[in-house]
Amino acid sequence: YRGQPEAMERAFQQELAKTRGQALTNLIERKLIVQEFESRGGPLPERYVEDEIDRELRNNVESRVGLLRKLQAVGQTYEDYKREKREDILVREMSMYHVKSDKILISPKKIETYYQANLSEFALEERVRLRLITLNKAAGDDNSAKKTLAKEIAGKLAGGASFAELAAAHSEDSRAKDGGDSKEFLDTKTLREEFKSAVASLLDKKASDVIETPEGFFILMVEERQSAGHRPLGEVRNAIEDILSARERERLRERWIERLRKKAFITYF
Repeated sequence: YRGQPEAMERAFQQELAKTRGQALTNLIERKLIVQEFESRGGPLPERYVEDEIDRELRNNVESRVGLLRKLQAVGQTYEDYKREKREDILVREMSMYHVKSDKILISPKKIETYYQANLSEFALEERVRLRLITLNKAAGDDNSAKKTLAKEIAGKLAGGASFAELAAAHSEDSRAKDGGDSKEFLDTKTLREEFKSAVASLLDKKASDVIETPEGFFILMVEERQSAGHRPLGEVRNAIEDILSARERERLRERWIERLRKKAFITYF
């Protein structure tokens, strides 16, 4: 919204209203859950709250003195802090009780349906595994000798020499010891521009001509290629199950909160 102060102000006010609305909803839900706990049983034992605070202090490598100083800096008492922690525990435990993850079962049919309906989420670009010979340029130096060497290597490769052996002998990068092998598949879209056209026109297992960049001289070979497509269902099944389980937990939670809302009388001040 640069140069559009009125539009920026409108957008800001919209986001502010949305944030306030969500904060209010969260506060109401929190109070409803705490009220539900208190209507069903006795108070939460004090030691539970203190144990929770002790755990947080250990995890944050912080002392109680440090905590008290922080609370004082923001104008909060230790009792207020303990009350918040108590509510945190109640909300967590009540949510776990009413939304039991071990009771949520996602059928194979639901997973397959989600996969087919959201194939774009699992799209794969063409990927390649490359071998690369790198001859680095030295800043400010005459690099004609490096260029000559690169052309000599390219000539040997064209004559049938082993790419791996020449990479091990001459390449000046970390892949040299592995014969120039990147050992991983890379999306062709993520390759630097100078490499993209070479990869697109190369036959597999054939070396490119010398590619010169400001950094150096390169010769590459496509060791293996994977066509564009989609990740197979078997590879993403667990991820889809996690997504659907999270949605089901949220649905059950919303249903539970709605029941609490119907039993409550909510007043805004």
